[in-house]
Amino acid sequence: MNGRLLNSILFIIPALIWGSTWYVIKFQLGSVNPIMSVGYRFLAAGLILYLICRLFR
Repeated sequence: MNGRLLNSILFIIPALIWGSTWYVIKFQLGSVNPIMSVGYRFLAAGLILYLICRLFR
């Protein structure tokens, strides 16, 4: 894979993830306490980072 394509993919993936979180947040605010919503997001992010660290260790 050439460098330009890889850079494009590495740019697009976070943009899609961060862009889609607005829909999830909007949905959660109606049914979940905002503090719990933040806790869920940090928990999910922590688990994902842990798995990435274990994978590339």
